[in-house]
Amino acid sequence: MRTKRIITSALALILASFFCSCGIVSVTDLTPDETGPAVTDVSDTREYVFSEFEISGSDVFGPEEGLPAMDLRGDVFTVISAVPAVADPDDLSSVMSKARFLAYRSAENMTNSKIVSFCEDFGTIHESLMNDLKTGLPYCDLLIVPSDRILLMKADGLLADVRGTEFSEKDYGCLYRQSACAAGGAGGIYGISGSALVEPGEIPAVFINEELVSKGTGEIYRMVADRSWTWDEFISLMEETERGEYTTPYSRDYIYSLAFISSGNSYITFPDSGKAEAGFSRESLSDTVRTIRKLYKTKHYGNSTSSFYSGKTAFMIDALSCAENDGMTGLPWSVVPMPLETEGGEYRTLMKRETPVFAVPSFGCDQERSAGMMVCICAAAEENVFGRYMEYLTAGYVRENAAIGSIELILRSPAFDFAEVNGENIPEVGDATYRLIQGSVWTDGWYKNLKELAKKAGEAIEKGVSPTKTPEETENTEK
Repeated sequence: MRTKRIITSALALILASFFCSCGIVSVTDLTPDETGPAVTDVSDTREYVFSEFEISGSDVFGPEEGLPAMDLRGDVFTVISAVPAVADPDDLSSVMSKARFLAYRSAENMTNSKIVSFCEDFGTIHESLMNDLKTGLPYCDLLIVPSDRILLMKADGLLADVRGTEFSEKDYGCLYRQSACAAGGAGGIYGISGSALVEPGEIPAVFINEELVSKGTGEIYRMVADRSWTWDEFISLMEETERGEYTTPYSRDYIYSLAFISSGNSYITFPDSGKAEAGFSRESLSDTVRTIRKLYKTKHYGNSTSSFYSGKTAFMIDALSCAENDGMTGLPWSVVPMPLETEGGEYRTLMKRETPVFAVPSFGCDQERSAGMMVCICAAAEENVFGRYMEYLTAGYVRENAAIGSIELILRSPAFDFAEVNGENIPEVGDATYRLIQGSVWTDGWYKNLKELAKKAGEAIEKGVSPTKTPEETENTEK
């Protein structure tokens, strides 16, 4: 059942004073957990005190300049999210939920507003938007939805193209511009991700057991810093190391795509013409395919990360948050980004297809204001979520200062690709991109159908092919 239909400004202001985010939780009702302080009742600023361990944040992720000048004069701004993990939280039991809470409060201060958030499953959100589109009733000011749902919502006329708004005129560091094309293709900005929507601890990275490798920590971190940390270096390090295999909990297919994207490749690109094109050729893929073959055929130990924690393997590819794992206690570990194909490139870590994006409804809201608010929320998250997470790791888990620069590069590496986001919904796209790469690892002659597959993928994108059912509806139909 839908949580709300219309909230008048007066009523919502009252609600904002009592409720916090996706649940009905009074700010004054919040109690401390075992490691954190009590939430201070400061209803005017809605802030609270961090303990000494939960320090204020890293200067590396400081406030961004040139943000949209917005004064909502105390008005309510409504956000409806299909992804509770990145919504304005009501459970402040963890360091990161507190950091995210502060990010939303900071965005309120920036815009002189009251942000009221609700969580609904995507099916409910989609149905409500379709109903309100017919009646003209306003639904909300801003949406948070999985990126692979944008094409469906775009096809149904539910989303605004915010390309012409003030925020689109500047390249803000807190927004991932690549995610806009990855979610919605060319010809507009219908959904975009940013610092507020990526869990920093979920970004994949390479962990190294320093006692087992031939190179010293200083040399490895130096390579990372001067961008000579390449796949050739990583594989050579594996080959020189006794127990030089890696373990990972990720699926084989995701590892392939991680390696493909970190090597500087793209599955699908949208050049100035706006027409989708394959972002690779037989020639550009030859080195990457060889790398993936070595990586998986000869160096993959298995999917149990306990082998890394117990010292059976020297390497692990897993989420950055593994630095907090109890198994790391006493283990001499280093953490570095996914490697480059060639020296001097940009570190790129592929985000999963369900990574959330902000989207603006096509009706019932001030779209300029909504676009500006998502910039402000992401800017606040850059400082509060990413900055605090970096300091959280540094203060409690990082063993040496040299790791700090490496962690910053990991946190700045999220990358997105249209095929990875939409390849399951548009089968022709998946066939011509990541499924083609997956097959190439095990068979020769994979490139023979490359042109034909790429042509079919381009035609499918041109037709505006999009999913017609939500995952829940598909599952119910199959049952």
